[in-house]
Order: sequence, then structure tokens, then C-alpha cells
Amino acid sequence: MHRSLWLLVLCACLDQYDPRPQWERFAAERQLAHRTYPVLAEDGTLPQLAPPRDPVEVVQEKYATFCGNCHGAKGGGDGVGGIALDPKPRNFRDPIWQQNTTDDRIFSVIKNGGPAVGLSGTMAAFGAMFSDEEIELLIATIRKFSAQ
Repeated sequence: MHRSLWLLVLCACLDQYDPRPQWERFAAERQLAHRTYPVLAEDGTLPQLAPPRDPVEVVQEKYATFCGNCHGAKGGGDGVGGIALDPKPRNFRDPIWQQNTTDDRIFSVIKNGGPAVGLSGTMAAFGAMFSDEEIELLIATIRKFSAQ
């Protein structure tokens, strides 16, 4: 190809894809990308990044995620994930079970799993998924199933 033709091709490409008009915007974006953010607030506390959520709402979402699959959305032990389990998942709506089971036992089962209290190994330990405070709120949720 002739040298002058190459020059025309290059000029057309530069005009079409010339980044120079955007350089100011690129510089501003680069500055934002490299901006440092304070680790601590002025008073020495961690800054609040998001507004705190209602703990009861968080526990209800966690129940749906971790428990509802086997125990059912309404605690009847009829969740889709529990169909093939033997023994079947606990029915939280059973008034006899509700009356004869202590909160401490429920706490232990949730935190440490079924085998920790002599129950089925299919009940996993959820101590890593729920804080102790969340387990207490989850127990309150489980207790409410008997009233439904």
C-alpha cells in the first residue's frame, strides 16, 4: 500500500477514536478511583456504611434461606428439601413438641447440630450462620409457629 494511503487510513482512525476530548473525564475518574477513604470516623468509631437492619427481619430471611427448605415456610416440617430425609424434619407446629422442648435445647440444636444432642445428623450446625442473638430471635420465631 502506498505511504500516503496509510496516512489517510490512520488519520481517519484517529479522528474516529480520538480519546483527547475525554481526557478531563478520565483524569476525574482516575482521581476518584484512587481516593482514600477514612477507616475510622472523627470520633474514632467505624463509620456507618449502611443503615442497620431490623434484626427480626434478618432472622426471618435467614430462616427462609437456611431452615425453610427442610422445615417449611410455616414450620410444618414439610419443606421441599426435607422430602427425602429420614427422619423427616421437625414439625415446629406440633403443640406436644413445643410444650416438651426447652429453648436451651432448641438453641443447642441450631448452634451445634442434631448429633450434638442425639438427633439426626441431617440437622446441620448453624452456629457459623447465626449469631447467638439471632438464634434467640430464631427460637422466638419457631415458638410462634405453634400459634399459627
